[in-house]
Amino acid sequence: MTRTYTLKQRAARRDEVRRRIIDAAVVLKQTMAPGDFSMADVAEQAGVDDYIAEATPEAKLAYIRKEQEGGKLVAMMGDGTNDAPA
Repeated sequence: MTRTYTLKQRAARRDEVRRRIIDAAVVLKQTMAPGDFSMADVAEQAGVDDYIAEATPEAKLAYIRKEQEGGKLVAMMGDGTNDAPA
């Protein structure tokens, strides 16, 4: 069965879809948390939103938990065993 819509109905549907897309928009925030202080320049050049210097594995885990408790969905990636707890 094929449905036909008036121009007014199409416009209303289009507006509804736009509202839903805006409501579902994903906001990404990048935080860099290296174990040393030497990466601050790299973070700045890369346009990272937040930087935590000399972050221990426990500090990384605490940061992630704090963000999650605030209702945020968190994805973490690391390059070493010191990132495993997070």
